[in-house]
Amino acid sequence: GAKDYIQITVKFEPQANVKVGKLSYPKSELVTLLDEKVPVFQKPFRLMQEVTVLGSLKSGATVPVKGTVEWQACDDKVCYAPESADVTWTLNVK
Repeated sequence: GAKDYIQITVKFEPQANVKVGKLSYPKSELVTLLDEKVPVFQKPFRLMQEVTVLGSLKSGATVPVKGTVEWQACDDKVCYAPESADVTWTLNVK
């Protein structure tokens, strides 16, 4: 919710058989950063996002889900360049 900063996000690659829900964030902490109050995550946190496999699949099938996590880190003196990392999960159908 802060202007001029990059919020952490997870962006999934589109797939015909996967539906991705809204990303849910934990409660942030309001801190003074570079002379302004900014909502931040200072401690370990978890982002939640529902992923639904569409269609009927046989037990034992796997569905790869790929995406990118993007974020920007700051400390009390400087905000660093935005970064990203590719992520992959494999969903197992039971």
